[in-house]
Amino acid sequence: MRRSGRRFFSSLAGAGLYLTAQALGQYLGALGIPHSWVSFLGVRGSLGVQVGEALILALPVLLVSLTWAWLTVRPWGGARHPHTAWCVGGCVIAAVGSLLAGVVSFSLNPPGYEVPVSYMLLRYSQAPLWGVQNSLAAFAGLTLAVLAVNRYMRRHSSRTRSPIYRPGRALGPVPTSSGKPR
Repeated sequence: MRRSGRRFFSSLAGAGLYLTAQALGQYLGALGIPHSWVSFLGVRGSLGVQVGEALILALPVLLVSLTWAWLTVRPWGGARHPHTAWCVGGCVIAAVGSLLAGVVSFSLNPPGYEVPVSYMLLRYSQAPLWGVQNSLAAFAGLTLAVLAVNRYMRRHSSRTRSPIYRPGRALGPVPTSSGKPR
């Protein structure tokens, strides 16, 4: 595949990563979690319980994002460089589009509509942010995958690199006509 095709598909995969993370967060949020998992943080509806639920629901999003980003960013086939910037660019474009859709959705509410800040930040179904924890988990997974790919590339680049041939310079001992090296 040509370089421009890999870049295009990396940016599409970045956008898909963000949108999938948001959809997964909304699905898991609709399922809910047992209150017994976060009951030690306070009564139902308190800020501590809301933050605890948000963090628990963000863990699967982080794992899916990490896996997706690892498969997207690592070099494909014979490519030497990861497509990090293109994947991050697609993810950022999807995040901005999601935020704009949330702003439009939020502006369509009646004039007297008020929402607590904690509900707006941590609720998966509340525009305009659609749950900040989902966005943070998606970008954290992408960041961890980029760091892992860079580490993988540094570790494996020295093993697979072939010696550079320069005319007039021998790569090793060159045998002479007598069979002994020079």
